Amino acid sequence: MNKEFLKRNLCISLSSFLLTGELLFAQESTKLDEVNIIENAISNYQSHLQIIKNNP
Repeated sequence: MNKEFLKRNLCISLSSFLLTGELLFAQESTKLDEVNIIENAISNYQSHLQIIKNNP
């Protein structure tokens, strides 16, 4: 009976770990998307400033 309990507990722990891992990966992906958006916005702004500077 104790072995069966340990197997179930291990199975639940592994399932929880896998679910948590996927959620953490999703959060990291979201943060990476946010960083890319910010970098693109900065790049676009700098390009716009360069155009304005070259065409007074």
